[in-house]
Amino acid sequence: MKRLSTHPTAASRHVWIVGRSPSPLAKAVQAAIATDGIAELLPDWSTAAARLESETHLPRAILAMIETPIDWQAPLMFELAQREPLLRIIAIEGPWLSGPARRDRKPTGISRIAWHQITSISRILEESHRGSPASQLETMTDRLVAQPLVKQPPMRGLAVVHTRSKIRFEMLADIAAVCGLAAVWQLPRAGAVASGQTIEFFDDTCDFPTKVAGNRSRVLFQSFSMPQDVEAAVAGMFQLVLPLPCLTSDAASAIDRLLKQTSTKQRREAA
Repeated sequence: MKRLSTHPTAASRHVWIVGRSPSPLAKAVQAAIATDGIAELLPDWSTAAARLESETHLPRAILAMIETPIDWQAPLMFELAQREPLLRIIAIEGPWLSGPARRDRKPTGISRIAWHQITSISRILEESHRGSPASQLETMTDRLVAQPLVKQPPMRGLAVVHTRSKIRFEMLADIAAVCGLAAVWQLPRAGAVASGQTIEFFDDTCDFPTKVAGNRSRVLFQSFSMPQDVEAAVAGMFQLVLPLPCLTSDAASAIDRLLKQTSTKQRREAA
């Protein structure tokens, strides 16, 4: 195999996704990086190997969709990781591979993240591009311990939180604060929604409204959700679905990206 260039201007925005199509997981990953990169879906590792032979530059990364244990049985994936040490391969493990069994697999040359971390995939790719990739065996606990102290930004808007749980409200209020949003708890049957809000948070303990008013951004926090649940919710009234539990930094990164997209859309519509 020929040695490929890694010059940052060459293919820094191109990300290859290797996995079955149409897979809810693959489509969720495509949507997560749509605004920050150019995603190409490849059906298998043979296609990826052929593309590498014909390309002159490495892609920004190759994301491997690991939805079942058999997906780890891809010798060509490990062969590419060994032949091209500068090639960034990230295995995204689906919900059926969660739990203690994940710690037993130690893929050489391949980083791995859980499927619910795709909300921060853009940040993970950016860290890799700057030369500080995550450990190949990094876990959610490792990331939590290594997180730097986040400085709270100035308040820029309001987050209306819909939940029946005080604990959930406090958790979502913390996430809102990291995004520069002041949180207001909207209890069921508490009257009209507060005016002037930037975004609305819902969790799976509350009743969803039957009518959607205005162009508010809405985020659903859903416990133990599956990729197909996320796909269905986004197709409805929510612009973003975040599974619980999740890291505050992951949620804040995804919400910040949503707010920027909404702001850009509103400016275009006003022009």
